Amino acid sequence: MRELTMNRTITRARPTPAALMLAAGASLTLTAAVLAAPQGAQVKAGQAQFSQSGNTTTITTSHKAVIDYKSFNIAGHETVQFVQPNANSRVLNRVNSALPTQIDGTLLANGQVFIVNPSGVIFGANSIVNVGTLFAGAGNMTNNDFMSGNFRFTNVTGDITAHGLITADAVHLIGSRIANHGTIIADNGIVSMLVGNDVMIRQRGSSVSVRFNDVSSAAAVSGGPQIENTGTIQANNGIINLGAGDAVSLAIRNSGSMIAGDGEINARAGSMTFDQTDVSAVAGNFNATAMDDITLLDPINNIDGAINLLAGRDIIFETTNPFTINQIEAESIAFNAGRNILDNTLFGTQILARSGNASLTAQTGFLEFGKIGTVNTDARVILTQADSMFFRTSGTGGLLLNPLGQRLTLNVTGLGAGQGNLTIGGDFGGVGSEIQYVGELIANATRNINVWNSVQTNATVGPMTGLNGPISLVAGNNIHFGIPSDAPFIGGPTFDLAMTGSQIDLFAQNFINDSVILGTGLNATVGDVNATAVTGRVEFGIASVPANNYVRITQGLSRFVGANFGFLANPETTNLEVRITAGDLTFVGDFGGTMGQQEVLSLYAESAQNIFIDDDLTMLTFGRFYADDNIDVRGFARTDFDLIMHAARDGSGTLRFLEPGLDIAGDRIELIAGIPNSTAGNGVIDALSFSPAIYGSSRQAGFESTSPTQFLFRQDVAVTDMNLPSGSQFGAGPAGVLYTAQSFNSNVILDSGEKVTGSQLTLISASGTFPANASRSFINDDLDLASLTVQGRSTLNANVDSNTFQLYNGEVRLGTDSTLIAGTNVTFNGTVDATTLGGQGLTVATAGNTLIINDHIGSVIPLAFLDVTGTATLNNAFGLDPVLVRTVGNQSWNGGVTLLDNARLVTTEASTIRFGSTLDGAFNLDLQTNLGFVRFADTVGGSERLGRIYISSAGESGVRGIPDRATIIGETGLLLFATEFVMNQHEKLTALGDLTINATSFATLGDLNSSANMLVEAPIINLLRRQPATLLTSAGVLVEDLGLDFVARGTINFNGTLVLAGDPLGTFPLFGNNTGGTLVTNLGNIQIVNLPNSFTLESGLVLEPGATVLDQRVILPATGLNSLIDQSPFFPEFADSVTPRPFDLELL
Repeated sequence: MRELTMNRTITRARPTPAALMLAAGASLTLTAAVLAAPQGAQVKAGQAQFSQSGNTTTITTSHKAVIDYKSFNIAGHETVQFVQPNANSRVLNRVNSALPTQIDGTLLANGQVFIVNPSGVIFGANSIVNVGTLFAGAGNMTNNDFMSGNFRFTNVTGDITAHGLITADAVHLIGSRIANHGTIIADNGIVSMLVGNDVMIRQRGSSVSVRFNDVSSAAAVSGGPQIENTGTIQANNGIINLGAGDAVSLAIRNSGSMIAGDGEINARAGSMTFDQTDVSAVAGNFNATAMDDITLLDPINNIDGAINLLAGRDIIFETTNPFTINQIEAESIAFNAGRNILDNTLFGTQILARSGNASLTAQTGFLEFGKIGTVNTDARVILTQADSMFFRTSGTGGLLLNPLGQRLTLNVTGLGAGQGNLTIGGDFGGVGSEIQYVGELIANATRNINVWNSVQTNATVGPMTGLNGPISLVAGNNIHFGIPSDAPFIGGPTFDLAMTGSQIDLFAQNFINDSVILGTGLNATVGDVNATAVTGRVEFGIASVPANNYVRITQGLSRFVGANFGFLANPETTNLEVRITAGDLTFVGDFGGTMGQQEVLSLYAESAQNIFIDDDLTMLTFGRFYADDNIDVRGFARTDFDLIMHAARDGSGTLRFLEPGLDIAGDRIELIAGIPNSTAGNGVIDALSFSPAIYGSSRQAGFESTSPTQFLFRQDVAVTDMNLPSGSQFGAGPAGVLYTAQSFNSNVILDSGEKVTGSQLTLISASGTFPANASRSFINDDLDLASLTVQGRSTLNANVDSNTFQLYNGEVRLGTDSTLIAGTNVTFNGTVDATTLGGQGLTVATAGNTLIINDHIGSVIPLAFLDVTGTATLNNAFGLDPVLVRTVGNQSWNGGVTLLDNARLVTTEASTIRFGSTLDGAFNLDLQTNLGFVRFADTVGGSERLGRIYISSAGESGVRGIPDRATIIGETGLLLFATEFVMNQHEKLTALGDLTINATSFATLGDLNSSANMLVEAPIINLLRRQPATLLTSAGVLVEDLGLDFVARGTINFNGTLVLAGDPLGTFPLFGNNTGGTLVTNLGNIQIVNLPNSFTLESGLVLEPGATVLDQRVILPATGLNSLIDQSPFFPEFADSVTPRPFDLELL
């Protein structure tokens, strides 16, 4: 089954049905034989009325009607007119006759008229047909198909012949043979001439499709074509379709005119011939498809659309006048032959596309033509053939009409004998030395491309100037420059040859060979020169590119670069890239030829094996060297900017400097041996054995006294002092250098700080890339740096002093007591632990800046101590648990502390947690000591109220006995703001100044003592009662503890609801001060003790005027308060002048 689809909107003015009815006069219902031209009419479906007036028969039908006739003929003097409800109405006129329908008169209709007669339909020379749509079929159609809109013509055996004038919106002629010798007009519509035994036409609005249900019937009739046009077919802004069901055996021949202005002409058959042709498709297309040959006789030069020919075998150019030049001209041209395109004309056929491309394809054979070209300089000539091709663009035997302005694509696609090769330039009739001019050249060959002449795209010849387009050659085997010695008539050698274009791209699967005596010049006038020989090597003379552009060479075999004559015309302004995919790359000699210029603008070098730098190299911008195996350096390598040397890319090899006195220079120097982001390799760098000097940018005057801005040392194996360069190898030392030392699969071990003194140092062990890896960076010597960044795990066995920041991105282990001094921040983005329990401590001094803790400290092995002199932030950035800081000994937070997450600070022995400045942050804080102290020297929550504060000197268990002294100290008084404030049972808080506790939810209190005023504000105030007890003081004296007490020298104010909590058997709390005050409470049985200025306590001590009552049994004289405040840590004085140990306030 074959199908053809046509889409066209049909808009054509026509007389209305009412007007036709008025012209018809009276009507007569059919009850007997028809009195006019059609004979024996019988209505089979729908309704039809027949009337006759003189020689005119009027047939008025319903929207759909089927009428059978014995004959349907219209004599020359007769008229038959169909009057239908609208333009979409249709009538089927089925003729059952052994004779064809003969229409010599006039046929009129405002709708669709179908005439089917298996014996055929003939439109005579004087016939006039003017209908909405005409279907004339030499076959049958069933009532069901017609009424349902399936226009299927079966048993098509007769011919359709048209000699007269047919005018309609759409004309469809269906027969076993169709011939038009007259005129068919369907402007804005469709003309179809269809040959087949079973043809279906579907119409949906403006879309019409044709399906041939048979491919072997409608056998070819000997003696002529099955579709022939000698007259005129016109469908301006429409479609002309010539099609055959059996496209193998049927033929189309056109010697008349086909006109489809702004439309399209489609032809499809077994073979076609267009001779003395007037095929016109102004601003439209002419499409022809043949299973066999298409023959073009004489010029086709007035097509303003596209001409597209597809032949199963050959497309043939012929002419009836052998002394004329055959021309084919259209807006665009696409000829595609299954075998060959043959030119049998004497002077060769000229092919011209005015606006689009001109494309010729011989799928299995060859192309023949005279000359070809395009008018539009953006369009191109595309020539494709399987057989080997000689092609000359210009000069003797040139095949392009306008070579300087022509974009040309040549494709040679064959793989058989005598196929696949393309030769550009010399042919049997050409001259070997001629330059081949062209505007742009793209050439592809499955085998070899041979270039015998120079090719130039930017030439000026007379008034014409080339387009200066690119040149691209792609060969499945080799590209060869120069005429071989065995070439016919014009054998080599070639003295000189050049390829000149905006860009030069050469690609050969094997070799790019150059047999030209002076070498082939590759000249890119705008872009780059790119040459690739996948398995072989690249050969040419000298390459030239504009300043700052690239020459790129890629080849399989080893190459010496710069040996003998140089190959770059202007090396100091040229970027060079050389890639070797299966061999070594050696730099020796120079880049610029015999002048000794050993420099290039930039150099990118890559080898699948080794790179040997055997001579001095200067690269004005950058130099990048990449080898899968070794890089051996025996000359200096200097750049103004980047210098990268990367050996052992496959995991095995060495980057090494093999002679003394060498140097490398660059603003950024990166030495690499191994496979980044892998732990599989064993690449190594030796930058120490011959101690190459390491300088900064070579563009600087006196660069030998400078160091690079950045230096990176990266290798597979461990980085140690055995391979890192010494500090003295740097021209100005390592100070200020952005210095990176990295091992891809092992440790970084820094035993000598001298190697990196003053640098902005980054250490990266394998765990910096793979966090699960156990490797780490070991700092085994004191470092004096500008800054430090550690990626991955690390061990501190020394101190680090940096002018700016220190950043630890991974687990830190302390191997000894370490001190970190930084000019800005110290940041821990991983855990920090001791090596042994309480064996190593940490001091961090940030010069007024911040210690940033983003993970736990001492969570695995507690530190001995932590001493922070600057500010600090606490944040568990990598987990949900509160950030934990745990030490065996003291924690000293001497600057302001900010909580960015919930936090727990823990000492595991009787040690102190001290806050020397403010403490803020809207998070929870858990403070725990093990029979130790918590000290506050400044406000808590003053800038940002804390969440929940929990304080316990009972460690993890929260259970302890009654202390004989304060466990929580406000060194100069205490202002504390939180959402919740909780003291553990038996805790005692003493503030040497005003004490204010402000909690927005609740406060849970143990003993409170203040040397000034006491204020507790909370909606609920829980008082942790305890039972009386006998305690042994530090002086060895037994004293009686009367229970929970709140004592102040000044006023005591509790604002909130008091709740008796703690031990239900405990005594009622005691409140006492010596100046009076108010106590807001809703509880009874609370003893308020207002002490007078002089009062004798049970201990026998006398309360002197101005003295402070610290609890029911301890009195501090007025003179003792100042000494208490002035000393840090303070030593309270008692009336008996006994000086106890720090914090030994007997708060019972």
